[in-house]
Formats: sequence, C-alpha cells, structure tokens
Amino acid sequence: MEKVSLLPSMGLKWSDKDHNFVGYSIAGITTSLVYENGGMVFDIGQGVPFHMGKQHYFLTHGHSDHAGGLAYVLSQRSLWNQPPAQIYCLPHYIENFRKILNIWEEIEEYKFKYDLHPLSPGDSVSIGKEYVVQPFQTVHRVPSQGYTVFKSKKKLKTEFAKKHPEELKALRAKGVAVEENQQEALFAFTGDTQIEFLENIKQPLKYLFMETTFIDELKPIAAAREWGHIHLDEWVHRISDIPAEKIILIHLSARYSTRQALDILDQKIPSHLREKIELFPRPF
Repeated sequence: MEKVSLLPSMGLKWSDKDHNFVGYSIAGITTSLVYENGGMVFDIGQGVPFHMGKQHYFLTHGHSDHAGGLAYVLSQRSLWNQPPAQIYCLPHYIENFRKILNIWEEIEEYKFKYDLHPLSPGDSVSIGKEYVVQPFQTVHRVPSQGYTVFKSKKKLKTEFAKKHPEELKALRAKGVAVEENQQEALFAFTGDTQIEFLENIKQPLKYLFMETTFIDELKPIAAAREWGHIHLDEWVHRISDIPAEKIILIHLSARYSTRQALDILDQKIPSHLREKIELFPRPF
C-alpha cells in the first residue's frame, strides 16, 4: 500500500486505494503535503519541484518550515507561465505574506501570478466540482488552522431507494432528480498543533494527517506542548476515539530514524490498533 521514493526533492509518496499523496515532513525542517487527486497543496515547506503544476495552496500558519517556500514556488510558476496560483490562509497572515511577496518581486524584477485569499474556520472553498475544503481551528504558538477535504458524491435519494433500476431510468428520462449530492469527509491535515485540535474534528475521516513531533520519554509531553506540538503519549490511549480510519503521522522529530520510530510505535500502540497508525514516509 505504501510507496516510497528515495528523492525527497521530488516528494515521498503515500497511497491508499485510489488516493495518492506526495509530501515531505520533518519537524522544524519542512512540511508539505500534496493531494494529487485534487491538485491541492497543504503547506509549502521551502518549496520543491513536486509543488509545481498544482493550483491551490492551503497554508496552516506562517512559520518558515511550513510557508517559507511561497515566493520560490510563485516565482517558478510565473516563469513557467502557469495560471495564477490560488493561496489560502488565515486573514492574520494576508498583509505580511503580501509584503514578503512584494519584496521578492522587487528583488527578481518580475511579477508573480497569484491570488491571496483569506480563509477561516467556518468558511469553505470549492475546488472543481468534486472537492470542498474547510478550515478547522488548531492550537499552536501562532495563529493556525488545519484543513478538511470533502469529496462530493451522488447518492440515491431516500424516497427512491427501493425503486427498480428500470423505474429509476424512466424517472430520469422524465427529468426527475433521483440523486442528490452528498459530501464525504475524505481527509484532514493538521499542520502544527497541540492535541486540542481534536475537539474541532466533527466528522469521521478516511485519513487524518496528524502532527506528532515526539514519541518517547526523552522528550516529555510538557516539552511538546511548550512549543505547540503533540506527543504520542497524549493520544495513544484514545486511538479508538479518534474519528479516522487511518492516522498518518507527520512532523516527526529528526531525532528519530524511521526504524526507531516504527519500533516505538510497535511497542506503544496496542497490536489490534497498530494497522490504523502509519508513519508518513521519511528519507532516513
């Protein structure tokens, strides 16, 4: 199920069924996730090639390991004559992001093509006909939010559920709307946050890309919370209560190798729940 590239500059891949993600996330270094099916980027890290060709960029907060590559990506997109990038973030960051981008445009003597949109919890944005993205509040050292992606699907209306296919065909021929659009909560991406973000996840998810920076006793819970992050020990005993079919861990500290991290997860997570937890691919 898991496919891993050895070239972080091109992104590391994680796939499940027909859902494909590319990303790279190491605490304090860089974090970014691309949902390839929908052409959406969540956080942008320092800006790398796998961001190009996408049009919608959702930023969780302004720290440079999550948003520092914004000017680079916009510069490259403009040079390649791509359509204007659509960038979404909390209103708190709009003015400063625009200042930064204006300075880089002056340095490069080149205008970037982009639209900067304020987006807050309670808002939503449609991406094509299939997807809707909604922010939810997170708890970090600076203003922050995560994002939930919903996929629209057609479902037979309740009143037609027991109709024979031929009857449904006849009704459609008469112009009767026998189906309605429903939104399925596909996945959520937290960015940096403390564990309290879970209070703002209101619907069951297929996938939760959740920051978990520390996972052992060498860094206690207090150390994680001091910097606005999550420790494994805060949620390992409540896995069954987290409304996601799979939890994919991002933002793990570079102090852990992948082998060390997997060993710790194997030790701490009950065996009957272990398959629910995955570590997003890492290069070491």
